[in-house]
Amino acid sequence: AEPPPLTVTELTREMRREIELGADEAHFLPLEDSGWSIALLRYRPKEGGAMWASQSRAVPAVSVTSMDAAWDDSDFYHATPRRHRDQPPVMMVPGCASNAYTFDVAEGYSLARHLADRGHDTWIVESRGVGFSRPWSAKPSEWADPKTMVPRQHMPTWGDYDFDTYLREDLPCAAGYIAAVTGSTKISAIGHSMGGMLALSCAANFPERVRRVLAIATTARHSAKNIAFHEVGRQ
Repeated sequence: AEPPPLTVTELTREMRREIELGADEAHFLPLEDSGWSIALLRYRPKEGGAMWASQSRAVPAVSVTSMDAAWDDSDFYHATPRRHRDQPPVMMVPGCASNAYTFDVAEGYSLARHLADRGHDTWIVESRGVGFSRPWSAKPSEWADPKTMVPRQHMPTWGDYDFDTYLREDLPCAAGYIAAVTGSTKISAIGHSMGGMLALSCAANFPERVRRVLAIATTARHSAKNIAFHEVGRQ
């Protein structure tokens, strides 16, 4: 299927109220030959409680063109680096069978908003099949309300994609895109449960690119017995 164009939606206060998230932008990044556009929910860094009006911004040139070129951000126009105390952007990865609401439960109970309030350019990654990610087979009216353009979630497809697909394709493309848009050469990563495993694996594969990792309720290793147990549970 022909991939849709990259879409960036500025989320108004009314949109944020309807989807019950505090993100400032929703980026929908098509991944080549995947049939999906992953969702990247951006919480722009704030200083003194106000959003930086002077924060530089990049306009992506095209969609991702190569899955094999991991962390390839050459397909995007780059922003001029300007970050609060030169802090790297934060990529947040939800766990299996969860989505962006893991990190943004509500105002006052949101790690994503907390980090943005303290000057971090914060991004929640919803990989294929998760949350606001978009299947190309769906109609545009299923992606967003035709009148208000408020993004819509789809029925989850947990278990349809494996760990390696997320690690080899979704996360490197998301990280490369975040790096290009923010003008950063490194990122920090936070992951919950399986998202923590993905974040740790991403750091192991790209140590020169990932500055630090915070893994929440996760594990750094699995025994052969545990892997077999989970495989049986999925069948």
